Amino acid sequence: MSRVVLLLFACFLSGCASMTTGQNQTVSVTTPDCPQASCVLTNNDGEFHVSRTPGTTMVNKSCSALTVECSKPGFPDHVERVKAGFQAMTAGNVLIGGLIGIGVDAATGAACKYPSVIALEMICAPANDAAEPEVVDAAPVDSDIPTHVWHAAFNGLCGDVEPIDDGGEGEARYSAVCQSEPTLITCVDEECELSDYPEDSGDGNGSRAGDS
Repeated sequence: MSRVVLLLFACFLSGCASMTTGQNQTVSVTTPDCPQASCVLTNNDGEFHVSRTPGTTMVNKSCSALTVECSKPGFPDHVERVKAGFQAMTAGNVLIGGLIGIGVDAATGAACKYPSVIALEMICAPANDAAEPEVVDAAPVDSDIPTHVWHAAFNGLCGDVEPIDDGGEGEARYSAVCQSEPTLITCVDEECELSDYPEDSGDGNGSRAGDS
């Protein structure tokens, strides 16, 4: 056996084939705009899991991209691909392990490294379960409420309009829900005024919302 073969064999036995920091690493995954998401990280060397973000997991190094897929019930899934970078430390193998060290590192993935923190731009807008009253810009066909009252309600973002009674001096009053708040609509002729329910418009606290 030649001296070159013996040296190479000794190099493998002594572990000089790889002088990087190992074949796996810890990766942290965060989703700042959607916390408590579950994530699966995948490369050509395996599948790794983060049960809840922010969280960490141990991944096998690979020079292939790392696919990170996160999900949260009630929201769309989010997928990003994270590229691996070449570790500068591997260059030391030229002095210690030679080309064999670099070749083994590249083959095992030890020559590459992912970012230690992966922040995903996953957005989960808060769900709005509050039912808003329907707002219409014209009187329903079968409604006895005058059109100008419906126009006033529309301008004030109101729905659920119901007649209350006729006030003095030609007034007509209606109840409504305006931006989730109970509201009184008081109309004289075709001019209508909105005020806090059950106060009427006579105290001057209402806001004008008549026809344009």
